[in-house]
Amino acid sequence: MENVIMRNVNSPTVDLNSAQVIQRHINSFLIREFGVFGMAGGSITEQVINYYTNYQIVSDGDSNHFKIKKKTDNAPVSPLDGLGDETGTPYEAFNNKCSEALSDDLRRKIRILLDGTIFSSRPPQYVIEQARKMNENCYAELELRIQDYAEPYRKAKSSKQQAFFEMKFIEPLASRLLSYWATHRFTPNANMPVNVIEFDINSSSRDTYTLVTTSNPSYPLRTALSQYAPGNPIARDGMVRIVRGIRYTNFFKPEVTFKKLYFNREQVVIDTKDELDSFEKWKVSASTELDLLQPAEFIPDMNESANRILDKNLYTRVSAQLIGAEEWKQDRIEPHLFDTRSSRESGNGQILYYNEGIGYGYCHCTKCGKTVLENWPAASSSDPDKLPNEMNNISSKDSDKPDYHFSLIKKGHKPNKCLGCSNPDYIKRNVVLGDMIQTDYTEIRIRHFQKNWINNRSEEENLLITLGLLFTRGLSEELNVERTDIDFTITPNSHICIFDANPGGSGYSNQLAAMDLMKSVIERARTILEAAEKSGNKDALIDKFTLHYINHIDIKAAKDWIDEERTARKVLPDTVKEVFGDNVTEASLAKLERCFALSQNEKFIFVDDDYTNWEYEATDSCWKGQFFNYFAPHGQQTTFCVVENTNNIMPTPALSMMRSIKGWTNEVTHIKNPFIDKKLYPLAYIDGRLFFTNNPNHITLNDKWGNGTIYYIRTNNFAIKAKFIKTEVEDTTAKIFKLDGTAPSIIKSSELASLIESRADEIINSFVDFCKTNSNETLKVSYQDEHLKSVLSMVLSLQTIGYFIKKIGLPYSLEFVVEKYYEVNNKQNNIGANQPTSEERDNWLNMMGNELVEDLEHDKNIKGTLIPVVSSPKKALPHWRVLTFEYAGKKLCIYPDGGFMNGWFIYNDPKKSRHIYELSTITYDTEIYLSRNQDIKFDITIEE
Repeated sequence: MENVIMRNVNSPTVDLNSAQVIQRHINSFLIREFGVFGMAGGSITEQVINYYTNYQIVSDGDSNHFKIKKKTDNAPVSPLDGLGDETGTPYEAFNNKCSEALSDDLRRKIRILLDGTIFSSRPPQYVIEQARKMNENCYAELELRIQDYAEPYRKAKSSKQQAFFEMKFIEPLASRLLSYWATHRFTPNANMPVNVIEFDINSSSRDTYTLVTTSNPSYPLRTALSQYAPGNPIARDGMVRIVRGIRYTNFFKPEVTFKKLYFNREQVVIDTKDELDSFEKWKVSASTELDLLQPAEFIPDMNESANRILDKNLYTRVSAQLIGAEEWKQDRIEPHLFDTRSSRESGNGQILYYNEGIGYGYCHCTKCGKTVLENWPAASSSDPDKLPNEMNNISSKDSDKPDYHFSLIKKGHKPNKCLGCSNPDYIKRNVVLGDMIQTDYTEIRIRHFQKNWINNRSEEENLLITLGLLFTRGLSEELNVERTDIDFTITPNSHICIFDANPGGSGYSNQLAAMDLMKSVIERARTILEAAEKSGNKDALIDKFTLHYINHIDIKAAKDWIDEERTARKVLPDTVKEVFGDNVTEASLAKLERCFALSQNEKFIFVDDDYTNWEYEATDSCWKGQFFNYFAPHGQQTTFCVVENTNNIMPTPALSMMRSIKGWTNEVTHIKNPFIDKKLYPLAYIDGRLFFTNNPNHITLNDKWGNGTIYYIRTNNFAIKAKFIKTEVEDTTAKIFKLDGTAPSIIKSSELASLIESRADEIINSFVDFCKTNSNETLKVSYQDEHLKSVLSMVLSLQTIGYFIKKIGLPYSLEFVVEKYYEVNNKQNNIGANQPTSEERDNWLNMMGNELVEDLEHDKNIKGTLIPVVSSPKKALPHWRVLTFEYAGKKLCIYPDGGFMNGWFIYNDPKKSRHIYELSTITYDTEIYLSRNQDIKFDITIEE
């Protein structure tokens, strides 16, 4: 207790390098600036219903019961109506404001707010677009919750059952709007819980919503899995109820399905077992598959009365695991005994929190939700059909009939026997309770000197766990954030995964992927170890969430590894010594940046020629966002040089990036890498010192540049012989233009292609003429877009493609080059929302693409084929979009900056009623009115 009272308390801070934190503050500013909070009522107690819907909560006649009714005609509303028409809601007004052209005053205010933050190099319109997306995500989450009650409400067999679902319908809509925004990652959460799960006490005591209906107790996901574990007593308002079961998203559906977990020595996956070469057995189930139940609510038994007896909670273990991360190449380049990669680099996996009971999960009834602890794995039991005694806890009066349990969710004068009591179709064995959060994380792998990466957890488990505890605490202290904001887990392949406990991420843990910060955290970990060793108390390394690690802490092993890492840093790689001898000094990215800032002479920055991985600007992982503010102030003394390791030809998008760089530097040049045979890669040349690395993963034009081990030595500058890159635009083969203030800002979707053509008619017509004079081949048409996900963007792309195919008028083949993905949240049944999975996106493309092919043949007698759309693996495509028409060795390439849909929004005429585009009626040629509020860039080239 003394330690708790005397401990240092961190001062409140705002992390200006956290994209999530800054964006949420911008969202709050926009809510005020757009006036939408006032539209919703403007009170701090304002309800969710007033922002997202045209409904109201009103009394039902003279009673104190409340119902939801429409504002327009006071007609009653049920779960079948969902959230209704969004026309005229503050939610829609916010989206519309985000789609309008920014006023000069608002643009100025946002630039001031972004100055000095991670978004300082981004245009104001970028954060406006992100605000709209986050606003829509909040709507989607609410909509999904409401939709879950519609079908059981429709099939309810009594008015009492309908009343129950009406109450569940009202609960989220009656909650406070400000709290909903904060807990759903739209506004700053200031340590408010997110991913909240409730213990539903109202369903056991009330049938209707009233003014005195108390809110259900709740916890964020991780705590809820522990505190609301089935069997635990929960005290509220002086009364105690026991958690007896759970509800989940599809609980009320006739066919209940659960996600299945699989793992091997490399990774854990959900449902996609084809990704694994082999399987390990889970200890929980003694099987290669494990069912995951994702709780939406924990529930009591409606047949049990509350009392005042508060027993101790059962101890159950809540674990975390990294899900869906891509495999990590087993290279050993760095001299350091660690390697890191951020969530973006590993495929944006997710963190799974799960409660595995006392080691064997839970037994669960899918008919009523009853859930009890398992004491053994059923699959390896001599009597696999035998259930835990607590499951069927009511003795049968007839000895010939089995015991049973009452249904938790049917309340009445006479308890109802559950239909799922002993039916194996309804009883799930050895399941775990949990859910996934999308968040920021950094994976860390470690090794010993001159050894390979540790990949067998059992051999070094204590070391891994101790380092995980130390790195987590060290990072929180380095960033001056609460320890509870960051957590860690050990993956099956023995990686330490440090992650943000806040769903959606806070931008903390992914910073650990930076070499300099990781080294600082290791040094701080050494200090923590010394203090623990001096006090003789290893308990200082744990808290209530990590108590179960108490027997795995090994202070000596951790100290030895840190000392080993310190020694390894001093050992130069053989290739470095071969080229430069022993006079090389290890530097850091921070030191490189300091030398650059202090220099008064000409300086050189080097990048490699891996053009497909170049990301200069306009993405979350771009070079400009990370380094522009360091280097641009000295740009007129800077030469930006591409050091070529291959014979790759610089493609048009990369050349466009060089034109942008030329705008703030003295020159842009290129030269062959003179050290490529020794696998050394230059990074910078400053005041007679060459900064370089031996790690090819950190020399590309993106945010990973310079993040490996850096060395420097005094030597001559090889780059003075570099050749200039020609950045001039040749009018006969290239055209760069922007749809600016001189171009229409409101168009039909079918008009985009003609608008593009009008700005580059000479180039396009010359290609068309070439095709028609050599008309003896098949025209190859392909559109490459790594982010083609919404039906709206597909419609716009197909209409644009169809326009140019008609213009050329030759037989063709059409191909879409797209990537696999999976979206966690999306706005349902909305033309502008991302499709939930790449598989569903591919189905839309195949369907609408074939419609286009059929219509072109029928209407224009142009024969063509659609190559079946099959998504490429993640990260297989470069970061630019390109529509290519290839014929007889010549290509017409149209590069839309960010894709054809980038910068456009659905336009609704304020003088007319809002047009709703139903997905069920959408075809590729659906005419959609679009508007833009920004300039949109296009590059069009003819390439051989």
